[in-house]
Amino acid sequence: MKIRVKIPEEFVGNKDKVNTFVDDVLLWGLETEMDIIFYNWYHPKDRTRNDKRLWAVFSVEADYSYMFSLKWGATLHKKQQRDL
Repeated sequence: MKIRVKIPEEFVGNKDKVNTFVDDVLLWGLETEMDIIFYNWYHPKDRTRNDKRLWAVFSVEADYSYMFSLKWGATLHKKQQRDL
């Protein structure tokens, strides 16, 4: 199951901080013995040049998707949410 996690706006534009954030998610997965894989980045279609909305998309086993979503404030990738 693909799940996206919003990157904090203060990290967007700084590759080191963004990569550290993604690494933190992956390390948490290792600590909790979840099979989590970084999949891709997600940008909204209506994104502008100064837009700071960015999500990291992870592949997570369906059994652990709820716990992952609670921990990281994540949303299912295939859901269309207008408020994002």
